[in-house]
Amino acid sequence: MKKLIRDRRGFTAAELLVAMGLGAVAAVIIYSVFFSTRNAYFDTRGVSEAQSDSRSVLSLMSQDLRSAGSDPRRIGLQRLPIADLDDVRVQNDADGDGVIDAAGEPAEDVTWSFDAAAGTVIRTTPQGANVLLNNVTGLQFTYLDAAGNALGPLPLSAENRDLVRAVDVSLTVELLDDNTRTWNTLLALRNDP
Repeated sequence: MKKLIRDRRGFTAAELLVAMGLGAVAAVIIYSVFFSTRNAYFDTRGVSEAQSDSRSVLSLMSQDLRSAGSDPRRIGLQRLPIADLDDVRVQNDADGDGVIDAAGEPAEDVTWSFDAAAGTVIRTTPQGANVLLNNVTGLQFTYLDAAGNALGPLPLSAENRDLVRAVDVSLTVELLDDNTRTWNTLLALRNDP
């Protein structure tokens, strides 16, 4: 009988504790890898969303600015009625009917502005104002002449607004982790006054 007890194979308490310890270490490693990957995913997603939203706004803004001054019937519209540091107003006769229409798309009278208190970029048309981007910490327009020189002082006078050939736009957005990201784009105006 003693031989049967002695031949029994099994685990000792020490072996069981070592196995449980190794299992716990493996679980902690898997847990930390999972959560660091999860956090990296959400950080990347936040940056990606901010980048996508910012690029969409800059794309729409570039369409508006590049079409500024389109005046096929020569009605004498002002290409840039307002040209300031953080807001710009553009006019064009997109449909070529000789009238700056209050309704219709594309809008023919558009103001882009930055509301620093709310941290938003606003696009205003005759139909109303629309907040297009939140968490904005800065929007700045720099107006350049044909030689690429910055024009000033801001707001630009009517004479200096006629000299504008390009607009350098700088947009700064706050990300979820309190970092900021800045996008710059140089937009050449298609229509000379």
